[in-house]
This record gives sequence, C-alpha cells and structure tokens, in this order.
Amino acid sequence: MHPVTRFVRIYLVPGAVFEALIVGGGYGTGREIIQYFTRFGVAGGLLGLLVATACMSAVLCMTFELGRAFRIYEYHGLISRLVGPAALAFEIFVLVDLLVVLAITGAAAGNILAATFGAPLWLGVLLMLIIVSLLIYFGREIVIRVLSLWSLLLLAVFMAYFILVLRQRLGLLSVVWHQPGAVQAGWFQGGLQYALYNIIAGPLMLYATRDIETRKQALISGTLAGVFAMSLALLFHVTFSTAYPAILTESLPLYTMIKGLGVPVLMSAYVIVLCGTIIKTSAGVVQGVAERLDVWFVRARGRAPSRWSHAGLAVVAMGLSAGLSSFGLVTLVARGYGTLAWGFLLIYVIPLFTVGPWLLLKERKTGGRLESRA
Repeated sequence: MHPVTRFVRIYLVPGAVFEALIVGGGYGTGREIIQYFTRFGVAGGLLGLLVATACMSAVLCMTFELGRAFRIYEYHGLISRLVGPAALAFEIFVLVDLLVVLAITGAAAGNILAATFGAPLWLGVLLMLIIVSLLIYFGREIVIRVLSLWSLLLLAVFMAYFILVLRQRLGLLSVVWHQPGAVQAGWFQGGLQYALYNIIAGPLMLYATRDIETRKQALISGTLAGVFAMSLALLFHVTFSTAYPAILTESLPLYTMIKGLGVPVLMSAYVIVLCGTIIKTSAGVVQGVAERLDVWFVRARGRAPSRWSHAGLAVVAMGLSAGLSSFGLVTLVARGYGTLAWGFLLIYVIPLFTVGPWLLLKERKTGGRLESRA
C-alpha cells in the first residue's frame, strides 16, 4: 500500500466515516446543535462542545484499540468480549437506535424537500430507501468511499457557509462573543448526552478501522475522529449565536440561517449536500448492522449472505422507521436520542472502560500486535 494511501486509511478514513455516521438529519439541519449546545448560551454551548469532544475521543480511542487488539471489525464481536451474554441488550439498543436514526434522517429529508420544493414527506423517505438499498447492495468498500468523499464535500459547503456568515455578520458576531451572558444550567449534561447517543457509531463503524495496526495509531485515529466529528458542531454553534435566541425555535435552523444569507447558489449546494448526507448516514448505520449479519450467517450457515439480503435489510429497516418519522424532527431529536444515551452509557461505555482495560492487560504481545489467548 502506498504510504499516502496508508496514512489516509489509518488516520483520516475512520474519522471521516464516524463523522459521516453522526452528521445526519439532526446534525446536518442544525437541530441537534440547538438542542444540546446552543440553547445553553454562547459560553455554555462551548463548554458542552468540549465535554462532547473529550468523551467521544476517549470512547473511540478505546473502541479502536480493542478492535485492533482482537481483530474485531463488527460490533457484536466487541460487545460479546465486554459483556458476554448481556450483548443481547446491546443488540436490542442497536436495532432501536437504527430505527430512530433512520426516522430522524427520513423526517429531515422530508422537511428539507417540503421547504425547498413543496414535496410530500413520503417522497423523501422513498428516495432514501431506494438509494440506501443500492449502496448497501454494492457493499462495504463502496459505502466507505461514499462516506469518506461526501464528508469532504460536506466540509467544503459548510466552510463556505461559515465564511459568508463571518463576512455578513462579523460585527454582530463580535458583539455576541464579547457579551456571552450567563452560562445556562445543563451544558454538561447536554454535552455528555450528545456524545453518549452518538458514540454507538464507534462499534458500528469498526469495519472502517481494518488498517489500524498499532496502539499508537488507534489512539491518534480515535482522537482525530472525535475532533472531526465535533468540528462542524462548533462552526454551527458560532454562527447560530448571531441569531440567538430566535434560532432556538427553528426546526431547520441551518436552513433558516443559509436562507437569510441571500445566496441562492449556497442554498442549492446545501440542499444537495444535506440530502446526500442523510443518505450516507443511513447507509453507514445499515452497513454496520449488515457486518453483524455477515458474521452470524457465516457461523450459522457457513457462508456469507447475498447482496440481495443486505439490500433487503435496508428496505425493511427504512420501512419500519417510516412510521417513526411522522413524530417530527424536533420531537425525535429531543426525546428519541436523549433516552438512548443513558442506555448506551450502561451497556457500552461503562463496560468499555472497566472490562476493556482488563481484557487488554490479559493479552500478550505477538509481533507488535495484541493477540487473544482465548
């Protein structure tokens, strides 16, 4: 492998895939940033962002290292090591999270298409179902490439948005940040909760960490992934502060901000990128479940499932989530994710930092990598 390619696949691809998984309908519309950061004030939002970034990076470092140590690249294998038979509880949470994520992305797609073209909600869900099923049909490498490349396009569009906000609202931004006001209570819980419900993407995207070979690489890659994931959240929070507190009530705050800039080209680019982001997030999450399905098929039947089975999984998952999307984007972000966060703390994060280090200590080094004695 060429050194540049190797560097990209070890240090950049995991972060790009993780970012792609969490920057979905709630994040990409800005609704999650409002709910878990900006509503606590300018300074409170910044403190919450620091909490979320630190928590995400720590969990990803340990997740990547355990995956590397035991050569595990699907979530069930890792969870089984950590909690044994209790992995069934994690499986249930993963399936519920899958449906909530798909419902939020479906609601976001419907809202964006309705706001831009006046299209009905069901059309956004249908388009997502077709495209996600195609991506899952063509397999892991296609999903990884799409997630990684789209993350770069996403970053380019949002950086253009950030620069335009600075140019048009620099004076207002200066006033807001020099008079941040009191820190609203709840910023620590908001940042922690946000990190916890998103961190499920860590074990789900282990399929993108196969090129990590050393502990140092795992720690650097995990840290970068956390920083990458929260970089756009910081950008959004800064720009939302120029419209605070009116922005807090918007269901599509980023759409509202871009519309207010009066730049049609940017609005068109945002709609395209957001729809693509919603699709790639859905594909990335479904691919994580497909990796688990592959392992089960091989063990139970001695062969991997067909591509059509993967596509069928996507159709069923998105079909079930369509009903949830009717609850609306704001409600799903505020209640659906919030409830799941504490479940992931109990069944994944706590075992990760208690059982995980103990498992690593039990391993012996062989050829520079950790091997399991089991």
